[in-house]
This record gives sequence, structure tokens and C-alpha cells, in this order.
Amino acid sequence: MLYTKQISISIALCTYNGAKYILEQLDSIAAQEYLPTELVICDDASSDNTVLIIKEFAMRAPFPIKVFCNETSLGVSKNFEKAVSLCKGEYIALCDQDDIWLPNKIKDSINTIITEEECLGSEIPILVHSDLQVVDKQCNVIHSSFMHMRQIHHEEKEQLKVLLTHNFVTGCTVMMNRCLINKALPFPPKVLMHDWWFAIVAAATGKILLSQESNILYRQHGNNQVGACGFYAIYNMKKIFKLSYLDKLFAGAFLQAIDLKNHLAKLSYSKSTFLDDYIKIILQGGISAVLRIHKMGISQLSYIRRIIFYLILIRCKYKDYI
Repeated sequence: MLYTKQISISIALCTYNGAKYILEQLDSIAAQEYLPTELVICDDASSDNTVLIIKEFAMRAPFPIKVFCNETSLGVSKNFEKAVSLCKGEYIALCDQDDIWLPNKIKDSINTIITEEECLGSEIPILVHSDLQVVDKQCNVIHSSFMHMRQIHHEEKEQLKVLLTHNFVTGCTVMMNRCLINKALPFPPKVLMHDWWFAIVAAATGKILLSQESNILYRQHGNNQVGACGFYAIYNMKKIFKLSYLDKLFAGAFLQAIDLKNHLAKLSYSKSTFLDDYIKIILQGGISAVLRIHKMGISQLSYIRRIIFYLILIRCKYKDYI
């Protein structure tokens, strides 16, 4: 195995009113074939027994646990930013409170990263993600593949050109090397979601890898901060036909792209020309923007998403939210 005990691995776990399921997640981390060096938990001002359960678990945990309690809620992305910034490991895994990690989760992720680092070197930002098994409250499998269920797939080439408009990385599956963390933090103001930001910085400065193992049970219970439903589910179809919602979402992604351009400029990375062109085209809008975006190779993950993307550009209503 590539993994050695000298490698330090942190887990960044964010919690909020997760008392019902948090212990199962903690136990699944304790049952890993390779244990983390530390577990850093940031609780976002829970009003239930989440923190008490964590502290009781910490007394018997086979690894150190550091618990930080926010006095007021930061929200999901800012709370993960805080948790990751407090991690000391060479490699950091993101973790949600209500999932279950299968015993090989850490092993597969770290081996995937280290294999790539042996080729590219440890000074290249690397993010690894994976698929998930979607389960119900009792952990009965609903769908064996979250990515198939949501009609998304890992993009091997031109990753940034997809991530500018759509995220294909699910945060709770992510592990990153220290080099990526140093490049991605601190978050700029317009970050939409923490996993999207880590992914877009990795695509711009390094590489995103897909672990072939689906080693997380992604629990659906109705209170998820970010849940899973099929791409063609009624809930999603309603959003697709609510054009104002799509305009706001696209405007948010566009503002995030501007933040990325400025962020990369501070890091002296050479994606600025490409991003400059993209930003100018989006500000222009209309049919000519569709033609230029197509020529640039900016794409969505599916045919339907691409059509919606082009419709948004033609309508230009997203400019009202920029």
C-alpha cells in the first residue's frame, strides 16, 4: 500500500443540529482501515445535543478530536472554510455530519492522491472526489450512483471549462493536498459553495481526480443542507422552468468566476486571458455570446443543461443580478 503512518491526514467535519445521525458518522470514521491524524469539527451554533454527542465520542475516539463552536451561524461554506483552515494535516478530507463512510474511504482517497503526486510532485494542487451510494434514513440503498442519478460525470479534460458554470464535485467525497489548501484559502466574497470553490481552484492550478471507489453512504432524510434527487425529478424540473432562479444561479457562478480571475492574479497564474475572454462574453450576452462560448469549449455536463445554459445567455436576464 502507498499509505504510511507518517502521512498526516485531517478530516474537516462541519455540524449543525446533527444529533440524530452524527454518532453513526463518527463511528464510521473510527472504523476506517487507515485512521486520520486528527478530526477537526466546527459546529455552526447547534441548538440540539450535537456537541455533547461529539464530546462524549471524543473520550473514546482512537484519534484526537478538536471541537470549535461558532457563537453565531456562519453558514455551510464559511463554516467549512473555517474547519479546513484549522486543519494541520498534509491532506484534508471534507466530511458531512449525516453520511456513513465505508471502511476504505480514507485509504482509497489518499492512495489516489499519492499515486498522482509521485508523477506530478507534491507542489501541484490535487483534489480527489468520488461517486456516492444514495441511501434512505435507514441506510437502504436508493441508488447505487449519485452521479448517475444527477446526470453528472467527472470531466477528465478541460475541467475548468465545465466548472465555470456547473460543479461536478460533491464536497463530502473530497480529499485535498496541502498545496491546494494553500492556494484556495482564504475564500473570496462571492464563493457559492465550498466544494465548488476548491474544485475550481484545483482545475485552474492543478488537477481533479476521480477515485473509482464509491465509498460513502449519502443519507437522505429530508433535512439535508444539500440533498440528492434525480435530475428529472419534479423538484428539479420546477427549478429548471423557473427562469428567474436559473438567472440568479448563473449570475452567482459568473461572479464566482470573476473572484477566481482576481484570486489567480494574486497567485500569478496564467489563466487570466482565458477568464478575461469568458467574462467579456458573459457581460455581452445574446446569441453572439452563445456562438463564442461554444467556440471556446465552455460546456455543461449534459445536453439539457447545455440548452438551458444557451437560453440563459440569449435572454440576458442574469445581468439584473450581477
